[in-house]
Amino acid sequence: MARRSKAQIQADKIIKGHLEKIGKKMYFLARKYTRVQTGRLKKSINFRVEKDTQLIFTQQAYGKDVHPTKQYDKGEPDAMLQAIKELLPAGIEVIKKDIKESILYPFKNRK
Repeated sequence: MARRSKAQIQADKIIKGHLEKIGKKMYFLARKYTRVQTGRLKKSINFRVEKDTQLIFTQQAYGKDVHPTKQYDKGEPDAMLQAIKELLPAGIEVIKKDIKESILYPFKNRK
């Protein structure tokens, strides 16, 4: 594996920090709106950040077929997927903005 530059390491740290924040928001939203019978599906929802740039969600396999609660139902099953679709675009924009600012910082603050 090739060595990473300081800029790449810094970008990965920014990405990882934001992915953890986004993951928590998606996690809580998905758990909030998942239907509950036994609680097994709700308890199975989880996320983790791997390799600094990968956000991974897990849930029981049947979760993809369970419709969310009525207050969050958008016509599609899988509350977790709906939470991801809702929150991911804004999260990506925040990550892009922070990386851009960190790259341009030395040039903007040059005296």
